[in-house]
Amino acid sequence: MPCVNPQSPPPPPDHLPDSFWERVEDVCRDPGGVDAALRALDPADLVRFHREFLDAVVELLDDPFTPYLPDSEDGAEDVAHWVVSRGRAYYRSLWASPETFPAWRPGLPGVHVGRIASIHHDLTGESLDWDWQD
Repeated sequence: MPCVNPQSPPPPPDHLPDSFWERVEDVCRDPGGVDAALRALDPADLVRFHREFLDAVVELLDDPFTPYLPDSEDGAEDVAHWVVSRGRAYYRSLWASPETFPAWRPGLPGVHVGRIASIHHDLTGESLDWDWQD
């Protein structure tokens, strides 16, 4: 069995499908067109995207990133949403070097799960469940 350095960062989670990262790239290609790109999705695809996006964000709010997160919970969530919006390569690069986790700054662009949920509600009249157990 190979020796594992306890100081090595953990590998990035691989449970998010390629289709999720492709959708992130499609939706976030034009920061000014995020809402239009989300509205163009089928409601079932919005639900799936919401779940997977939230899952990716939550992964960034725990170890190994905890020491590098902004002090404010809202700030940490904003930065995590921005990181996921940047795409798979950037997301994975942070897992390789958690100490490079970006600082919060006002007006970070990108997707936010609250916006996905709001658009889903506008299109269907239904609220999204934020506490699912798959």
